[in-house]
Amino acid sequence: MTIAETLRAEGRVEGRVEGRVEGRAEGRVEGRVEGRVEGRAEGRVETLLQLLTLKFGPVPEPVLAAVRDASADQLQVWTARVLTADSFGQLLD
Repeated sequence: MTIAETLRAEGRVEGRVEGRVEGRAEGRVEGRVEGRVEGRAEGRVETLLQLLTLKFGPVPEPVLAAVRDASADQLQVWTARVLTADSFGQLLD
């Protein structure tokens, strides 16, 4: 009996193959989830920047940086606040 035959008989080869297949599948799912999360965050940033530009005109670099570095929760707050803010300062406070 060859080494490969012995490994197959003991179930080692199938287990390794199954483990690799499962690992790849999990990796793809995790990658898709991360991609969706990142896409949503980028969409929120772009939406907020568009609203700011429409309301106040050109967005200063410090505000751009703050928006791009903001958490998802902060972006949500600022996107709602843009409706009532009279300035960039009011928005970011």
